[in-house]
Amino acid sequence: MRRLLWLVPVAASGTVHAQNPAPPASAGAAPDAGVIWLGGGLELLSAGSLRLPPADCGEGGRQDLATTVAFEAAAEYQLTDLVAVGVMPRFVVGISESGPAGSPTSDTMLDLRVRLSLGKAVTPQLRLYGFGALGYSIIYLAAIDMAPTNPSGWTVTVGAGATYAFDPRTRVLGELAYEDGFQTYDGMPTATSFAVRYLELAVGIEFAVGN
Repeated sequence: MRRLLWLVPVAASGTVHAQNPAPPASAGAAPDAGVIWLGGGLELLSAGSLRLPPADCGEGGRQDLATTVAFEAAAEYQLTDLVAVGVMPRFVVGISESGPAGSPTSDTMLDLRVRLSLGKAVTPQLRLYGFGALGYSIIYLAAIDMAPTNPSGWTVTVGAGATYAFDPRTRVLGELAYEDGFQTYDGMPTATSFAVRYLELAVGIEFAVGN
């Protein structure tokens, strides 16, 4: 009789658990740490400026640049829930002076950047983060006779963004960032600045691989 009385609450507990199973994980939740994200997107570049030697520019060595676009690829590895590292190379088109006096030709730029981001998921689908990136860029001049070589140099980028996971393997992103360039003409006897800076608004899509 004592054994029977002991089995009754155990059986009742099992019945309760069967009727109220644990809720399943959200269908849109992103994968855990250890996943690699691959993708790309489009950037709108505005509020740009070009730093030149004062002798080449009558506005204190600065010229405003027209709004343009860039095409970006991305690969990011989620180290932990908070930290991710990645690369974000891009190709910028249409670098030209703004206003009616701007050059009829435009330059292009290849920008190779690595990044570190810190963020947190505020919902199973939505993740907010900030990031910093260090890169090296080459500006391809439309009129190469302006200098012995194309300008090149380091770039520094800081920004913030958000990702939204439609499902565990697909997410879209939006980022706002600012990049400052330190490009110079290679091969000159002294460093001659031809440095580009832009405010960046990026949108893109990424897919998870691994795990």
